[in-house]
Amino acid sequence: MQRNFTRENRELAVLAALERKKIGVVSMGDGSGGTFISMALAQQLVKEGESVAFLELKKGIPGRALSYDSIGVDKRFSMKKYENLFFRIKNKKGIKALRNQDSGINWGLMTPEENQSEIALSLAEKLHLVHNMNGDFVLCDLGTDYDENLLREMDVLFCVVDPMPSKLMANKEMFLALNGYKEVIWIENKSNPGIMKRSFLRYMRRKIRHRIPLMAGELFYRKEYNCRLPYEQREIEKIIQPIIKDMVDHHIIHKNG
Repeated sequence: MQRNFTRENRELAVLAALERKKIGVVSMGDGSGGTFISMALAQQLVKEGESVAFLELKKGIPGRALSYDSIGVDKRFSMKKYENLFFRIKNKKGIKALRNQDSGINWGLMTPEENQSEIALSLAEKLHLVHNMNGDFVLCDLGTDYDENLLREMDVLFCVVDPMPSKLMANKEMFLALNGYKEVIWIENKSNPGIMKRSFLRYMRRKIRHRIPLMAGELFYRKEYNCRLPYEQREIEKIIQPIIKDMVDHHIIHKNG
């Protein structure tokens, strides 16, 4: 598919990490926006001068829309090799020396070939990826899969919620399971005046720490047609950057206490 791609900034050399802080982002239902917010958090950490890896920990499902395609990895890596980390882990090959570095982020995204093969990593294989990605901060896009053992490995855990009632009800089982985690940081995505706040908060019974406003759909179409990350679409960055920075400063690098 013909799309546009213009590189926004020059790549910087990043030193290998000695210790990693693991940030998990769970989506309460498909389309809640967990991947979008994960990528924005990764970009904000890069802005803060941190060494960052982004890891997608989802099961391969043929026909699923891929983050790999969304940000145009084929174009970003047209002049360098993109390593298929999931295949390597399945084949018991090391990944410590590898870097899929672009826009200041070391990427661990599922490729179309890996997804088509319906690859499914075991807990041990997922943890091997988490603990061996090069980066002081590892953003883990956990999708909608609830794995208690994996969640407990995270140093910080966000849960992204779409307040549409049908989305909430469809994912009630996952919500009840996550509700037992006092340390979960709840994020309301697509916040808008149509939400009955009292009803939503009564259902949640948890404090919503941050709210991302509902944005015009055309911005996301423009972002994908130009193979951009969230902050690379300036209209999106202008809206979300203050919120994302607050999330990073309060919960990840603790600039504000």
